[in-house]
Amino acid sequence: MIHRLFRAIEETPMTVGGWFAGFIGIVFVRIFLENFSGRQFGVLATSDIETILHYTLWYLTGLTAVMTVMHFCIGRDMLRIAKVTLFGALIIITPPVLDLIFTQGAGTHMTYVFGAPEMLLKNYVTWFFASPASTGATFGIRIELAILTLAMFAYARYVGASLLRSLIAGLLFYTTIFLLGILPNFVGMTGNFGWLLEIQHSLLKSSFFRSDQMFSSLTRTHDMYSNVAMAQVCTMIVLPLVAFVLFRIVPEKWKAVMQNARPERVMHYWVAVTVGIVLAYVEGVGRSLPYGLFDVTTLILLYVSFFLVWMFAIAVNDIVDRDSDALTNSTRPLITKALSVSDMRTAAGIFLGGALVTGFLAGHVAFLTILVFVAISWIYSSPPLHLKRFVLINASCVALATLSAVVAGFFTVSTEQSFVYFPMAWAVLIFVIITLIGNVKDIKDVAGDRLAKVYTIPVIFGDKHGRIIVWSLVAFALLLVPFILEDMRLLVPGIIASVCAYSLIRRNPFRELYLFLLYFVYLASLALIVFLS
Repeated sequence: MIHRLFRAIEETPMTVGGWFAGFIGIVFVRIFLENFSGRQFGVLATSDIETILHYTLWYLTGLTAVMTVMHFCIGRDMLRIAKVTLFGALIIITPPVLDLIFTQGAGTHMTYVFGAPEMLLKNYVTWFFASPASTGATFGIRIELAILTLAMFAYARYVGASLLRSLIAGLLFYTTIFLLGILPNFVGMTGNFGWLLEIQHSLLKSSFFRSDQMFSSLTRTHDMYSNVAMAQVCTMIVLPLVAFVLFRIVPEKWKAVMQNARPERVMHYWVAVTVGIVLAYVEGVGRSLPYGLFDVTTLILLYVSFFLVWMFAIAVNDIVDRDSDALTNSTRPLITKALSVSDMRTAAGIFLGGALVTGFLAGHVAFLTILVFVAISWIYSSPPLHLKRFVLINASCVALATLSAVVAGFFTVSTEQSFVYFPMAWAVLIFVIITLIGNVKDIKDVAGDRLAKVYTIPVIFGDKHGRIIVWSLVAFALLLVPFILEDMRLLVPGIIASVCAYSLIRRNPFRELYLFLLYFVYLASLALIVFLS
């Protein structure tokens, strides 16, 4: 009978989007029921976004980690394992109910297990029975874990694994869940309030919690900070796991998506984030060094969020531009049929979800800038606004997206979260300069833009004259920099870059990558002049 059950599950039709939707549904039901089991006087309901996000990311980490372990252990293809683990995840709904039954309605509080290494080892060997079941790994959790461990053993036997390999599969499953159950111990977190003293001086605190933000109690403060910290840790683990799982399920589609990333543009936004970080220190509001663990995780998630939101923007733009790309960007995955429109929409949804989560965990201002980037991407590419059609307005959209990245970097490391501290001269500089030089991107798309009625400078004035006008705007922008910043030492790099840009813009065939390289060298030269003075 168990074999028929596994066979039926493995043959169930499932999409990537369907898997995520089912997973979210299971987790939300579990969180709702856990409120009944874990109720205590003075403890608020699990309804704030930080706690829900923490729990959701923990469960996602658990499922993807189990999928990866089982894939390597028993050799089953990842898609079948994904189906089995999703259906197996239904059992996570039962522990709160079991705890209510065991305690005759009193309930118990589920938490991570904390302790010295020797105590944690005893818990591992004794199935958590070295610690009381009144808190932490409750009776319901222990029963859930036992059922799932036996299920993993049975599944390994079903796929033809030997008895020894099946036992190893069950043991590795238990070990994976146990390690996730004691995860805070590995990153220096404790269950007491002493940890708050350390986290109070981190980027997590300054960029996520306002200085005037007060919680109802010290316990509540600890819970809120630990929820964000553990959400960051889980995200750092789950991102590569999700990437690996998707790669194993749809390898060719995953490769096509990642090859469509356009790394020079990713680097552009990462440079913009870095400029914002450096600018905060130049303005004297950067957080004091050295950085601790949660400072590093905050910064990593910030950079990741802009990569993910850029991937979302690519997906949206490519869906709309299919006809024009067929003329001027024939290697893109929608044109080569490596991806379908449905695939691209799924990718857009995954990248959007990832960008919102990582942006939120990087801080409130970072989250705002990610939302701005999403909004700009949509109104730039999609009807009815489709601002990409209008000359200079399209470039100004790119400028605003770039400015959002600079602002995100600035306020992530800034000890002051008011926009009063962001220098307006730099805001003007970034917007004006990127608006002027951003027209370069339109040179290679003349035929496609003409077909799509996108009115860029090369479309309006023709390829030959359009290139001269675009170069004039680039040269004007580069020569404008020292006047806006009131630093004439920056004039020489601007003149040199302008001369180089002329030959690159006039070059046939036009290679946009060379202009990006010139752009990065120019920025590096400006940084060198400023910091060596």
